[in-house]
Amino acid sequence: MVIYEKIRQYRISKGITQVWVAKRLGISPKTLNGIELGRQKLTTEMLEAICKKAFEVEPAIFFTDELLETKS
Repeated sequence: MVIYEKIRQYRISKGITQVWVAKRLGISPKTLNGIELGRQKLTTEMLEAICKKAFEVEPAIFFTDELLETKS
């Protein structure tokens, strides 16, 4: 699984909407959707912003092969 797919999976597993993440980042939901679908370039700066501003996690979690926990 590539990083943009992991970002989407993580967001969904935590019950977070694209609109909420986009507002936290100061980007449009359309831009975030493009990133999550691999249609928009994901820069290292944007990855760091998504992780720290929206998810409050370290980017390193997206570079492991472990399964992401799901929301119960």
